[in-house]
Amino acid sequence: MKNRKGILVLVISLAVLGLLYLVLPDRFAVLFWLTGDFVYAPREFVFIFAIIPYVVYRTWWGQ
Repeated sequence: MKNRKGILVLVISLAVLGLLYLVLPDRFAVLFWLTGDFVYAPREFVFIFAIIPYVVYRTWWGQ
């Protein structure tokens, strides 16, 4: 049962980020230097963040 909840957390995270993906620009700034320079990433980079809620769930509640 706990494994199903973990998978559900991952699927919901991917769905929310999939909707967010549709409104993001092609590139977005991920790092700002003190000199005023930016480091850009493609919008596909946002899917890396889907794993964060899953890891938090597994760490705190899914043992």
